Amino acid sequence: MSNVLRPPAVPGTVYERTSSWQNAAFMASICSVAAALGLVLVSFASAGSSGSSVFLQVTALEPSFVAAQPQAAAQPEVAVNSPDAAVAVAVAAQSLDEPVSVSAPIQDSAPVVSAGSSSAPAGVSAASSSPLAGRTVWSNGDSTSYFMSLWLLGALEDLGAVPVHDAEYWQSSGLTSPEFFDWPAYIDEQLTAYDPEIVVFMVGTNDIDPALNLTEYAKLVGQQMDTFRDREVYWVGVPSFDPDLRPDLAAGAPGINQLFIAEASKRPWVTYVDVTGVTTDENGEYARDLPTVTGEVAELRAADGIHFTSAGGRVMASQILRAIQSR
Repeated sequence: MSNVLRPPAVPGTVYERTSSWQNAAFMASICSVAAALGLVLVSFASAGSSGSSVFLQVTALEPSFVAAQPQAAAQPEVAVNSPDAAVAVAVAAQSLDEPVSVSAPIQDSAPVVSAGSSSAPAGVSAASSSPLAGRTVWSNGDSTSYFMSLWLLGALEDLGAVPVHDAEYWQSSGLTSPEFFDWPAYIDEQLTAYDPEIVVFMVGTNDIDPALNLTEYAKLVGQQMDTFRDREVYWVGVPSFDPDLRPDLAAGAPGINQLFIAEASKRPWVTYVDVTGVTTDENGEYARDLPTVTGEVAELRAADGIHFTSAGGRVMASQILRAIQSR
């Protein structure tokens, strides 16, 4: 049983709140055209004011991957070993007052030569000298993952990696509902078609259910992780959820994440990426408004208490980029 009413399984739509970097004047002109045409078109520009909730056709969104100015302070280490098992757990250790650009390299915490490093030979571009140059990457998941994938793939491409396809997601999907959307079959097709070296995968929200058999679910998770064997895998945990709007998801998220950690601990090719720390406040509680990667406070979560705004996806992407560069 699912906690989410499932529409037809199609990629490309998600209920999100418009981000704080939309240009108000531009949006007004777009809405005027939409009224005449009977359509709603959504576009993103550089910076502006926040708007109201709309139903976005997110496959058309193309945010600019302009690097924010990184802070001078050194960034903390984020990849550690679990004390209970030999699993690399990318923890949300970054300080919220030390923003980091998604599309710029993490200069201080990554034990690799970063793009733009002074060690790059003269005449060689930053992307071509990056350890990620030429590496193929695939990122996918349910609707909570979309903006994360969009920002992450753009940032990795800036560092020379090669996304095998544009960012996408499958709404209301999970591992427990193959009759709705069959992730194992779809992933098999994707791996055969693209053979990516780096895999980023984020599901679990639609699997949270009081009746969920955790033992059986662990088998599903383990089987999916095994499918990714011989690749560099980043399994993204479920985020925090608004306990007032979705107490069921808020209560079930910790157990799902602990299960992910346990299964990842058995598989050295899997790094579990914890995003709860970058989606909660200093008290570890759900918060809708939090600092973005550029330091200003903005809405990171949509009004439903589940999904992310574009700014929120960018914060998650920065966490995953840290994990990739620290591996």
